[in-house]
Amino acid sequence: MYVKDTSKTQEAWDAADSVPAGNGGSSRVTVVQGRYAFDDLLAWYRSLLNAMVSDQLYFSSGAVMETKNCIVTGLPNMNQLGDIHALIKDLQIPDGAVIFEEEEISLLSGRDSVTAKWPRWLPVFSIR
Repeated sequence: MYVKDTSKTQEAWDAADSVPAGNGGSSRVTVVQGRYAFDDLLAWYRSLLNAMVSDQLYFSSGAVMETKNCIVTGLPNMNQLGDIHALIKDLQIPDGAVIFEEEEISLLSGRDSVTAKWPRWLPVFSIR
């Protein structure tokens, strides 16, 4: 658990202790100094992805990564970075709050199936 204000470490531990056992209670929590609050990261993430969609800037994945205390966004085309950094500045998202990873998009062709493309580890569900 990241906290911006280390003077509130005890409150963080108390909050972790209130989680029932087996659901990530304090036995599995470490309090670490962070640069950003999770709520801030989530708000920035939502505003950034909405702005990217509006500006037709494409991403392959995105998430608030609590373990990294930042937003991680996968991009199929790193040539968009200049435009995305301009959005980040316009949205007043702090430098370092967003990191980008290049990700290749693998689309299914007409002959592929999900289980042929990604066998075994991808659960297949059937809705009837």
